[in-house]
Amino acid sequence: MEEEVVIIGGGVAGLSCLNALLDQGIAALLIEGSTIGTPKMCGEFLAPIAAQQLQLWDVDPFIPIPHATFYAGTSQLDIHFTKPSAAISRSDVELKLAARARRLGGRIRENTYLEHTTPATERTPFYFKLSTGEIIEAKSAFFATGKLSNNTDSKKITLPYFGFKLHFSHTENDHSLKMFSLDKAYLGIVPISETISNCSCLAKREAVDAATSPNEYFQHLTQSHPVLKKLFNPLDLSAIDIMSGRAPAFTQKTPPNWPNSYWIGDAIASLYPAIGSGFAHSVDSAIQAVQFYLKQQPELYRINYSKSIKTKVLLGNVFNAALLQPKVGQSALPLLKRSPKLVNLVLKKLDYV
Repeated sequence: MEEEVVIIGGGVAGLSCLNALLDQGIAALLIEGSTIGTPKMCGEFLAPIAAQQLQLWDVDPFIPIPHATFYAGTSQLDIHFTKPSAAISRSDVELKLAARARRLGGRIRENTYLEHTTPATERTPFYFKLSTGEIIEAKSAFFATGKLSNNTDSKKITLPYFGFKLHFSHTENDHSLKMFSLDKAYLGIVPISETISNCSCLAKREAVDAATSPNEYFQHLTQSHPVLKKLFNPLDLSAIDIMSGRAPAFTQKTPPNWPNSYWIGDAIASLYPAIGSGFAHSVDSAIQAVQFYLKQQPELYRINYSKSIKTKVLLGNVFNAALLQPKVGQSALPLLKRSPKLVNLVLKKLDYV
């Protein structure tokens, strides 16, 4: 089976890529190993780049998020976004992007695993062997295969973090992102509908391993700050589905330099959730990759995007390290309150203003 373009991976990045190609009149085949819309362990805050583009693709309804509050010990910092930020369920985004793509004639193969990739050369195309036994031939390929996609030996992967995610009913919706710096962990809460909030958390694996169980550790976190107590004490956490699991470090990648290949989303770089830019990165990298595909410039895409994402990777590392140590945050937040120009500079680097 011959294809002009194949997209490997049907998360936000892969589906954004498919929609961007379809907007240019380009047919592509997307291959996804699981079911599109399957819940993933992630935040659901939309930085401005993602919110604006998804609205153009009629993905809604969004919950507008005009401001954020950071908590560290007894310190607090309020930040207002001048560009429109928002929040929405990631599963809803995937399902709506897939539905739009299908309406435009896009082809999506779900629950179909990629068993082997034969890279393209200057003279030969890609060959993808699927779990169905089919072999797909493609001139160009977009890889949206997640955080672990470039690791050739899974036994050598280190997983220093532990992630948690849950949806819960809220009684009040102040349309804000709340970030909590906790001991060896940080936690973000954002409303994704008028009645439901998403909570996502990243913790040092050593801290979780020292607890009786991951759920016991998470319950401990919900009692570690007065605002968290107010949010979680009315809830019966035992009745809520809490996703949890080990996670790798978040970093910039060096993907294979195959001809006619475009690496997008977490396959080219993964950003710490501390800066809230992961969703936007998935969407933006896909759109930029398609723009370079139209010019047949895969190498220039790789160079340009890798250069442009470096600042966010660096800021993600800094914020991640700081949020894992509430004593650092408790000292830093009052200083940032007195330095609005510095705060604005950081927000500008992250495309929030």
